[in-house]
Amino acid sequence: GDIKPENALISKDFTIKICDFGFAIVINSPNSKLRGGSEGYTAPELILNENYDAKKCDIFSLGVLFFVLFMGYRPFLSTHP
Repeated sequence: GDIKPENALISKDFTIKICDFGFAIVINSPNSKLRGGSEGYTAPELILNENYDAKKCDIFSLGVLFFVLFMGYRPFLSTHP
């Protein structure tokens, strides 16, 4: 997935759902590996084009999302506010 603030939807009862309409394709196998993500939210193994575990990469992106929500800036910028 592409987990980032722009892809988080919040309902009236504060349920959060992640969406991404920018990368919609048909996946034929549950073990298919996709390349994607957004700068600053992507796990290092994807950037380095290494083998990866999609669930672990999503957890990494979710960690970055929480950091942004609590701190107000992305953690891997060269300058911080």
